[in-house]
Amino acid sequence: VDEFVSKRKVKGEADVKCDECCEEDPVVAFCPDCTMFLCDVCSEHHKRSTKFRSHDQLSVLVNGEHIKESALVIRDYRLLFMPRRSLNVNGSLRGPWGTAVSRNGMWTVTDFDQGCVYMFDKYDRLLTTFGQKGSGKGELKHPEGVAFDAHDHVYVADHRNQSIQKYSINGEHLLQFGKGKLFYPRSLTVHNSKVYVTD
Repeated sequence: VDEFVSKRKVKGEADVKCDECCEEDPVVAFCPDCTMFLCDVCSEHHKRSTKFRSHDQLSVLVNGEHIKESALVIRDYRLLFMPRRSLNVNGSLRGPWGTAVSRNGMWTVTDFDQGCVYMFDKYDRLLTTFGQKGSGKGELKHPEGVAFDAHDHVYVADHRNQSIQKYSINGEHLLQFGKGKLFYPRSLTVHNSKVYVTD
């Protein structure tokens, strides 16, 4: 991480400063509701204020401590949360939950209510849906997190079936694993052929 931060500093990337105060302290959190970057002090004030108490804050913690001057801090939240456009899938999405983007720009959305996955191309055109509500092979019960691996296989955290389901890019069911070991998997990511799951 330190090496990556050093490379970013060489490129001259400026740190984001607190939007709430004029102290120019390092940012440790972001409030999507206010679209404001917050330093330590302002973040605490935000949490205590009756006006902002219901707002969520995004931050990265390690052992309860904020990571400062780190590549793990998202630098430009405004771009991350700026809506680009709406999708028209004929009202078929009922409970959109997790989303992931492949290396070639294809992306997916899990539908928590219908127990399926929607696959879109990089131009946001709906290509296919796969999975259906149930507990059988390839069926999903409240799918949540979704991720692609380096070979564009799709992994889905199958919350109520207490497992991870693996599909091809075309939606062919390939594998189910974690049954009997996972309680209620919620999100996941794939890195170096390993699947990391929050349960």
